[in-house]
Amino acid sequence: MTKGKVILDFTGIYEQETELGKICDSSVSFRNLDGSRGYCAEETAEEIRLRLKDLPTESICFLDNGNMHYISFFRLEKVRKSFALAVFDHHTDMQPSALLPLLSCGNWLLESLEKNPYLQQVLLIGPPKESWEQAKALLPPDLHHKVLWIPETAKPGENTWQPASAPGQYTDDEKMDPNEESSCFSQPQRGDTDGNKIPACYGEILCQNMAGDEDSACQGETLCRHTVGRESEMPGAGWNSIRADLPLFLSIDKDILRGEDLSVNWDQGTMPFADLKEWIARMKEDRSVLGVDICGEPEPGEDSRQSEAINLALLDLLAGEM
Repeated sequence: MTKGKVILDFTGIYEQETELGKICDSSVSFRNLDGSRGYCAEETAEEIRLRLKDLPTESICFLDNGNMHYISFFRLEKVRKSFALAVFDHHTDMQPSALLPLLSCGNWLLESLEKNPYLQQVLLIGPPKESWEQAKALLPPDLHHKVLWIPETAKPGENTWQPASAPGQYTDDEKMDPNEESSCFSQPQRGDTDGNKIPACYGEILCQNMAGDEDSACQGETLCRHTVGRESEMPGAGWNSIRADLPLFLSIDKDILRGEDLSVNWDQGTMPFADLKEWIARMKEDRSVLGVDICGEPEPGEDSRQSEAINLALLDLLAGEM
């Protein structure tokens, strides 16, 4: 059960979203906070932590516009148990800081992966392939196994995903090269029924179809690399590869949506809102939802009716499920 629906007010936009304001339980003002727009100054970070101190993780928070998506970093800091994270965003938010080492809307996910020891897995849904490839190339190798990417064109339920530590998917008739640089053959190997060597494990993803089989089970409850490309045989793989044994935190930037559903004045994606709702509905079917962040509001003075309608629909879908 959710412990609250909270507005984090940076710009004043929620004054225009009066129906949302009636439903939410409380509001925390950040309007007088300098150094918080897009980039977060070090002294600002401490003030944000102070103002969020009493906010339960198990809440639905509205973070204002996409420049404040980095607030999810502070929300995740408060989690004190292993968890998985699903990020819906048209951007990767994993770009290393180009100037000063400041937390920003463009690097908060990378910062979370590097600094949060409880974050075990990330499912990144929405960035275009080119953006994903750029982010993956800059991602430290020791974090590759934690990140799965799904393109914005994927439909809920499709087995369309790519882990950061593999160049692509494998099919049944594709040969896996043990000399391939990014393969898992550097890990301990075991033999299949024909005595051939296959990878012992791949990533930190629950492999449900092998659980309980001591002879064929992966080490550490993981999804084997040799099963990539055979997701239809695996109830726990494909789009559904977020570990079901971990509570799930959702962080949503509405810039993932197509213009017909929400018109924004910055770069946005192509996902229909119906698909976003279905993604969320599928994820929470058999997973405990730990908390939810939602951002992507327009600027004050701009038409916010579409944005508020989406906020209300997401609340209706999520409230009471945590």
